[in-house]
Amino acid sequence: MGTIIGTVINAFITNKVTKSNQDFQLEMEHQKYQRAQIEKKLTEQKRMLLEIHQLLSKISREFSLTGINIKREAQITAEQYDATYSEICTSCDLISAYCDLFFPDLSRDMNQIYGEMNMFWGTFKSYLYFLEIQADQELQQSKMNELVTIANKINEHIRTAKYRLSSIMEKME
Repeated sequence: MGTIIGTVINAFITNKVTKSNQDFQLEMEHQKYQRAQIEKKLTEQKRMLLEIHQLLSKISREFSLTGINIKREAQITAEQYDATYSEICTSCDLISAYCDLFFPDLSRDMNQIYGEMNMFWGTFKSYLYFLEIQADQELQQSKMNELVTIANKINEHIRTAKYRLSSIMEKME
C-alpha cells in the first residue's frame, strides 16, 4: 500500500513539474516570438523613415535654387514642368501615406511642404508664361524672386521634417 501511495505521489509531482516546465517553455517561446515581431516592426519602420528621408531629399533638390536654375537654363516647357511636378507629387503621396499611417507627427510637416509645392507650381507656371510672352524683365524677376522665396520655405519645412525623422529614429534605438 505504501509503495502504491509513494508511486501515486511521485507521479503527481512529476506531472506537475512536467506541466510547469512545459508552461515555462511555452511562455519563453511566446516572449521570443513577441520580441521577433517587435524587432521586425522596428526594422520596417526604420526602412520607411529612410525612404521618407530619401524622398524629402529628392523634393529638396527639385525645389532648390540649383533646381530652379537648371529648369530655367534648360528652357523647360510648361508641359515638361507639369510632368516633373506630377512625379514629385507621387513621391509626396508616398511620404504622406507613411506619415498618416505610421508617423502622424510628420503629417503636418508634409501638408505644409505639399501646400508650398502647389504655390511653387502656380508661380513657376506664371514665370514660364512671362518668359513665353517676353514680359518685361522686372516682372520676370519679380516672379523669380517669388519662386526663390517659396523654394526657401519648402526647404525649411523639409529641414524641420528631417529633424523630426531623426528624432523618431533616435527613439527607436
